[in-house]
Amino acid sequence: MNNTEKFECVMEIIRAGMRKASRARAWKCADEAANLIGCTNKFEGNSNYPDFKHLMREARKAFAPHYVIVSRHEATVKWLKEHDEFADAEIVSHITPEQAHSKIIVGNVPLNIAAEADYVVSVEIELAPEERGKELDYELIAKRAKLVPYVVKRKEL
Repeated sequence: MNNTEKFECVMEIIRAGMRKASRARAWKCADEAANLIGCTNKFEGNSNYPDFKHLMREARKAFAPHYVIVSRHEATVKWLKEHDEFADAEIVSHITPEQAHSKIIVGNVPLNIAAEADYVVSVEIELAPEERGKELDYELIAKRAKLVPYVVKRKEL
């Protein structure tokens, strides 16, 4: 299970604990989440219920997706950084397969690199033939680009 899958699993356990009315069930979910995260349970003040907000913060620290924006184009980077989930993303102009391992790549990369990432969020823009091969401005990207996630797996022949 990669970090993205672990994060999603822990968050689902936490959400299940928050939905349950039973104190015992809430603590069971909190204990399960804490074991997966590798932290201890904490609770605020004199509450009899687990501190699920603390567990969420710990899960984000332990497993939150590590986004890497791969682009040489300033307008694309500017547009991507406006998306909340990519606001703190690392920015590089090139990436190796080793650097991509267990990361979420945002940008367009070769398949051998995409296969090393947890997944790739491709920046897709419909362009007319005369628009290709030119530096695109921010307005065009903001108006026409879309983000499409892909999972790329290497297959033995």
